[in-house]
Amino acid sequence: KAIETSTYGVIFMGTPHQGVNLLEWAQSCSDGRSLGSLQDDPLLKTLSLYSGALQTQLSQYDPISSRFETVFFYELYGTHYVSPCVPEFSAKVPGDVNTESIGIYKTHIEMVKFPSKKDADYNNIVYQLRRMV
Repeated sequence: KAIETSTYGVIFMGTPHQGVNLLEWAQSCSDGRSLGSLQDDPLLKTLSLYSGALQTQLSQYDPISSRFETVFFYELYGTHYVSPCVPEFSAKVPGDVNTESIGIYKTHIEMVKFPSKKDADYNNIVYQLRRMV
């Protein structure tokens, strides 16, 4: 309750609220393990599209989400040979109000790595943070 009362805004950086395409993601990130073993990984199952765990989280966040200003950042570039790991539809909370969705011109891995303070994506995030403070 204290966190809820003390929070004005929330920024999510490539958070897969709706999950990710597990097969595509597993193929791009495979480190030599078979796809079968990756698909059986409990963490990956939790992150799969529309998983029960993610839907439960959304149902818990939904009743309080309108109390916060929220910005959802999502990557515009794919990682390796795959489309973005967390596309815009998954990076947003469906039906959320007081929100904005902004694409970052980076891959999922690079989303919070900036070469300098002159980087346009860096400045966009700083702008959103300053707006909330």
